[in-house]
Amino acid sequence: GDKVETVIHSVGGHYLAKAWSYWTGKPCGCDSRRELLNALSRSWENGPGPKVCFVTPSLGMGGAERVMLSQARYWPRFGITPKAFWLHDNGPAWGPFLAELAEMGIPVHASTRRRERGIVAADTMVDALRAAVDGVDVVISWGLPDVGDLLDAAGWTGRHILVAHGPGDWARNQMTQAAPSASHFAAVSRAAIEAFPPEAHGMTTVLWNGAETSRLQAKISREEQRARWGVPKGYRAIGYIGRFSFNKRPEVVARAVARLPEHCLAVMIGDGIAAKPLTKLAREIAGDRDI
Repeated sequence: GDKVETVIHSVGGHYLAKAWSYWTGKPCGCDSRRELLNALSRSWENGPGPKVCFVTPSLGMGGAERVMLSQARYWPRFGITPKAFWLHDNGPAWGPFLAELAEMGIPVHASTRRRERGIVAADTMVDALRAAVDGVDVVISWGLPDVGDLLDAAGWTGRHILVAHGPGDWARNQMTQAAPSASHFAAVSRAAIEAFPPEAHGMTTVLWNGAETSRLQAKISREEQRARWGVPKGYRAIGYIGRFSFNKRPEVVARAVARLPEHCLAVMIGDGIAAKPLTKLAREIAGDRDI
């Protein structure tokens, strides 16, 4: 953490942080970032890198889940070992995500109520959590209001990093209830800090989400891809790529195309529990100009 601060100061980054705090009246989180990084550094300076357990309400098709999988894949390059995932009984679990974790050799612990292939089952959620945190140095959680009760029941007394993925009412409710159990706080944006109780704002580190660039490499040419979609030469394709959910409003692409000239087409790519109704809605809006 101290080394990171030295680099930031050397390039004048602290002036930007001061300006942001001056104009917004909010702390930049610089001190908490340094403290968090130093704490993680100390946890492995006298031995192997820290072992981490992700405690999650879901392994469904979502952004927070995708970030955790990306971290699990690439953190070992930096001396951090993702040792296990723990999954709540009531959350979805997407087969490709479970398969990806299995391919990485990372177990997913849950209770016997779950029936997905690849789950390491225990009698109860607490038993599963106790097995998941066995031997780890840090627990990272998000989206579980009762995470403190669960960790207490599992006998966990170590570091607990609570992560906020957004500032909405749902996130605020979850983080307010979970905050007392956390030793450290992290947010994926400055806006997401607002999900935590006010007394935690100054202790929250902003850790921006990265992009797993290996998943964004072109495998075929632009021409071949447009041909597969059925986009004629000279036409413009306006796209949406992501989870099909009403709160993400992917149908806005179809609404935009409906107001644009005839040579513009909507290309909507993704999946999700709302895929069928959203696809139907897009077709009603844009007709055969929706692909």
